[in-house]
Amino acid sequence: MSNLKLEEVDQPSGKQVRLKKLNCRLQHLLKLLRSTKRIEVDEKYLITALRLRTLSRHDKAGKHALQQLISTNTISKPLKKNGIRYWNVTILASHLEGTQCKVTL
Repeated sequence: MSNLKLEEVDQPSGKQVRLKKLNCRLQHLLKLLRSTKRIEVDEKYLITALRLRTLSRHDKAGKHALQQLISTNTISKPLKKNGIRYWNVTILASHLEGTQCKVTL
C-alpha cells in the first residue's frame, strides 16, 4: 500500500507538466528572438513559436493562453496597432532574460 502512494507522489501533476513544457517553449522563443532580424513580432508569431494551441483543447487559437502569459507578467505587455498586438523583439527578449523564462506554480 505504501509503495502505491510513493509512486503517486513521484509523478508530477498535469499542471506541473504543462508548466515545464511552457518553460522549455519560452526558452525556445528567447533563442528565436535572439536570432531574428525582425523589429516586431505579432501575436500569431508568438502563438506559433510557443505552440500555445497545443496547451488546451478548449483554446484552439491559443489567444487565451497568450493572455494568461501577459497577465501573469511572464511575457511583456504588447503594443496595439489596428487592433493587433505587437511586441518589440528587443524589449520582449530582455523581459524574458530578466525573468529567466521561469514559470512557477
